[in-house]
Amino acid sequence: MSHAILETEAPTTNAPEEVGNFWDADHPLEPLRLEVSKLIPHNGPVTDPDSPKLERLRLVTNAYWDLFNNGGWNPGRKTSYYFPGAMTAFHQDTNWKKPTFAITEPIMAKAVFAAALEQGLLG
Repeated sequence: MSHAILETEAPTTNAPEEVGNFWDADHPLEPLRLEVSKLIPHNGPVTDPDSPKLERLRLVTNAYWDLFNNGGWNPGRKTSYYFPGAMTAFHQDTNWKKPTFAITEPIMAKAVFAAALEQGLLG
């Protein structure tokens, strides 16, 4: 699969609502996330010692899913650890999306990009 992003760092933005998000599957890196996610085991951790970035993506993805599916209340997912401030933003009464995605999307993008680079999917 060919990707237009060949920089050494994941792109960042100051306006996440304009970029899209992974939860709605409209983030520009969503196709890359899907591709690299195929390398993550269905159950349990990534056991390859040469794939720490892939394991981090697995952990970050689990925390992300927990935030948007369960409100981040599953302590085993470490949502607050991987996304500092996101639970506060998410649990606002109104307009939670923009402040939450401002926290989560750059972290997810960096994790996706790092894992894809580690796994040789870019270049």
